[in-house]
Amino acid sequence: MQLIQLVTVVPVFLMGLIGVNETDPAALGHLDVVSQLQLIHQFNERGQLEQARILLDQLRPAVEQQNGEQAIEFFLAEAHNLGLRGEYERGRQRLDQLLGQALSPLERVRALTLAANISTLTGDHGDAFGFLRLALPLEAEIDHPRHQSNLLSNAAAMFALAGEPEQAMELGFRSVDLADRSDSLRAQCSARQRLASISRFNSNFSDQAQKLNDAIDRCRQAGDPIFLASLTTQMGELLRRQGDLDQAGRFLDESLALIEQTNYLAGEPATQLVRAHLLRDLGEPDSAFQLAAIQVEPLQRNQQWRHLVDAYQLLSDTAYQRDDHEQALMWLEARVRTGERQAAHERERRLAYLQTVFELDQHEREIALLREQARVRALSSQAQSQQAYLRQLSFGALLLLLILLVLLLARAGRERRHFRNLSIRDSLTGLYNHTHFFAKTSKLVASGQAGQSLCLVLADIDHFKLINDRHGHLEGDQVLRRVAERLREAFPPPALIGRIGGEEFAIALPNCAIEQARDCVEQLRRAISRFRSESMDSSITMSFGLVADCDRRDIDSLRELADQALYRAKREGRDRLSVVNETGELHA
Repeated sequence: MQLIQLVTVVPVFLMGLIGVNETDPAALGHLDVVSQLQLIHQFNERGQLEQARILLDQLRPAVEQQNGEQAIEFFLAEAHNLGLRGEYERGRQRLDQLLGQALSPLERVRALTLAANISTLTGDHGDAFGFLRLALPLEAEIDHPRHQSNLLSNAAAMFALAGEPEQAMELGFRSVDLADRSDSLRAQCSARQRLASISRFNSNFSDQAQKLNDAIDRCRQAGDPIFLASLTTQMGELLRRQGDLDQAGRFLDESLALIEQTNYLAGEPATQLVRAHLLRDLGEPDSAFQLAAIQVEPLQRNQQWRHLVDAYQLLSDTAYQRDDHEQALMWLEARVRTGERQAAHERERRLAYLQTVFELDQHEREIALLREQARVRALSSQAQSQQAYLRQLSFGALLLLLILLVLLLARAGRERRHFRNLSIRDSLTGLYNHTHFFAKTSKLVASGQAGQSLCLVLADIDHFKLINDRHGHLEGDQVLRRVAERLREAFPPPALIGRIGGEEFAIALPNCAIEQARDCVEQLRRAISRFRSESMDSSITMSFGLVADCDRRDIDSLRELADQALYRAKREGRDRLSVVNETGELHA
């Protein structure tokens, strides 16, 4: 997927195939609008994003006030450029404006496909599958193999990420077939690249290698550097896992050289991580450790959780091999936390997929019911000349269908609300889940005024694993529910409460002084320590980390400080509160 792929880079030597490296956008004013729009698309596809932006700015006065095809093409090209440059919010705004206009089915499919891509990158999986749900029914209404292939290959990639590899492969093969019917080598390249990426979910080495080689050959013919760089990285990783280290190194060298030459750095951390694994396989653990450690910060910044989990695991394993057990444990704990965050994202994406499938099925059922209604009405019209009994029978059948339609729509509404609640709530405790809690807290941080304090509390049930081991998971679940009840009682609205991990909770307290928050948390800690169920022979204790924010930091910085405070509370004996004040100093 041209925006979803996180390892894509742009090779300079392939740019020469269309001569865009030497093209000065300021010298293209003599071209007509259509030719300039075509050139902008070429710049976008080949990673020449700054040239595309300059040409867009030059062309804007000529098309911005229009409402015709050229204006629509301009907004599509601009949204694509913004997405490739990482300006996702502005790209979505352009597409929202465009989707509010009267568009042809083909234009709407292109806009919806691009909106789904950008939403996937920003983690808005519900929106991403929602756009996909609107676009897929339109595929039958357009006769344009290239854009049909693009829609289906994007859908295939999203379904693969949502845990539906078989359906993804089916869509991927359809996409390749449509691309081959077009005259676009780039469409044939992109369809094969996505199919090769999907094949890793349910294919053996030989099949994956065959698909990757086919895609690499076609992308070299197309001169598409973005997809080609992604494919060479995938091939390097596949060969490394098979033990062909020399060949793997050559593919990775190509990708890294292209990244350096083009300064298109979105895929560098993931590619460097594969290089770190290769260095460890080659018997260079120190070099592997150093290279993997450098990738942690950009992987965190890009929210590439799957690669970040891999990086933490590599760092932990390497530290353990060097007998640095403290470092190994630190990296392993980071891997567990990031794995929980990755799992939360995957659950959210899975729920969004299920809701989309449900709504597509509902849409088909509604169409079938409406068609049946039309058929019944036609029969009713023909039966006007028949006996009264037949007229009454037809009326009864129509009424029955209408009642069924109402019941189905009512049920659909209930299930839609149920899916929505599942996407934001933890099913065991009823608290906000990890993703929704930090999304709402981030909005609180962004919308607050200077001087208004926001307190963030991270809490962890002490020795929760022992509770599960000694008393069983049912008792452990009961403890989690009781703790959630105590949290709701102690922190009424407008406080936000979430279960962000197995036994980890978080509370956001807007406009709350740190002294007041400290008192509330201490009261809660003492109340929980007095809690004891009939089947347990010991009390429950919790450790707390508290941080107050008057400077309106970003949520990641605030959470990191609260994590440090919680870690200190656990290190100093648990069943206590550790505080980070407004200056960032730790206090017990």
